[in-house]
Amino acid sequence: MLAGKVGVVFGAANKRSIAWGVVEAWVSAGARVHVVCQSERFVKGLEGLAVALDPSSASSGGSGGSGGGGIAGIHVCDVASDDAILAFFEALAEDGVSIARASKREPLLDCVLHSIAHAPTAAMKGTLLETTRADFASAHDVSAYSLIAIARAAKPLMIACPQAAEPVNAPNNSRGVGAEATTPENAEAWRFGGSITALSFQGSSRAAPGYNVMGCAKASLEAAARGLALELGPPAAGAVRVNVLSPGPVSTLASRGVRSFVELKAAGLARAPLRRTASAREVGAAAAFLASDGAASVTGQVWCLDGGASAVMV
Repeated sequence: MLAGKVGVVFGAANKRSIAWGVVEAWVSAGARVHVVCQSERFVKGLEGLAVALDPSSASSGGSGGSGGGGIAGIHVCDVASDDAILAFFEALAEDGVSIARASKREPLLDCVLHSIAHAPTAAMKGTLLETTRADFASAHDVSAYSLIAIARAAKPLMIACPQAAEPVNAPNNSRGVGAEATTPENAEAWRFGGSITALSFQGSSRAAPGYNVMGCAKASLEAAARGLALELGPPAAGAVRVNVLSPGPVSTLASRGVRSFVELKAAGLARAPLRRTASAREVGAAAAFLASDGAASVTGQVWCLDGGASAVMV
């Protein structure tokens, strides 16, 4: 499904991370994946997971298997810093395999996953009413604005060749960024655009006890995804698709910061028609589809992976 594609996953922490479930799914589908974590303290654990998933990543210095899916590298990036984000993508563009792709006028990057959420401890332990201005700004900066910053830095790598004026009557599956691809007759020059996927939670649209300021931040994230989908979607802008996956409560390292997580999960499972929510592996499978050419017409959407809980009132 993703054979030959290059992906970047932001937000992996350990084997229970939803982001790691996406890494596994993308690698299994044939992609070479760069894994990005928050700080050095996660690197050693992720390197162990990488070797278990892709043994060649140890002997090849993190370059992944030759010709197939694999781990391309483990990286650290402070997403609260525009300079750090830009430096990461500049380094990515210098990767040997990416340079080889560039010589074929192909995009250097095909898919990005944003699985990043953080709010100060005080904001999560208290109430929304008690949230300080500084904590509110911090939660939105890391959890929502980072999607905009990442999309801005990733966009040049997701475009195959110099931009041109938007063609008339272009094919729906076109990238439409090459000067030679300005007419529908030159169909071979048109390519599927890249894909950016963010992870959210239903607390973005419904009040969830204990979710506090993160509910506001996730609402901002989803609004940002829709706005980016509008701006990046036209062929002249690169035909990059931006979507959101919203699983129900999944037990992860991040979920421990939600004061009423156990109660939230129990209530969600009881309400869901399937009496279950998605696992990290199932979220990965959905993310793999959104990153594939099969989802070429899907953008600006929030997909709920919650066993149907969001579809019922009881």
